[in-house]
Amino acid sequence: MAINFYTGTGNISLRDEFDRLLLGGDLGVFTGTPFLLKFTRTYPGTTIPIPCDCLDPVTREPDKDTPCSVCQGLGYLYDEKILYGWGFLPNSSSARDDASPIGAMGSIRKEFYFRAKELLGRVDALYEIGLTEAGKIINPIRKIIEYKINFVNYVRLDNSRIEFVKVLCNSTDGSITNTVRR
Repeated sequence: MAINFYTGTGNISLRDEFDRLLLGGDLGVFTGTPFLLKFTRTYPGTTIPIPCDCLDPVTREPDKDTPCSVCQGLGYLYDEKILYGWGFLPNSSSARDDASPIGAMGSIRKEFYFRAKELLGRVDALYEIGLTEAGKIINPIRKIIEYKINFVNYVRLDNSRIEFVKVLCNSTDGSITNTVRR
């Protein structure tokens, strides 16, 4: 069986090749890992998130001492969806915070890569979720690690078209995992 790694006739479309690699393409090997995205609801026609009643109007911070039962401490109304991508620990010593004083909790920096159509914001949250040995999502969904989004980079090429999305995050509980499938 001949494997055709590039199917186009003109210039290579990085967006199409990224999707083929993530979703299987000619080889039929699905390489993406499922993640749970908790994304904020926005006012219609805008990118302004809808605040929860627990959000303090002065500090614009949710009450962390008593998490709200509606937004779970996010501060904004949200929805959840499954999206597929890759998560990597950066290859540097900066992946782990430097030595912290006793009692301080470190966090892990992690890079995530998603398809171009995924729109993420800084008030959103990503979760690694429980998977079976075969890589299927455990039902009901079990959140393993929560990540706070620090930076979203919409990688663009020719004509400013978004090719894929790179997201830099910090874990909120200091755990280390590597979501690359072996």
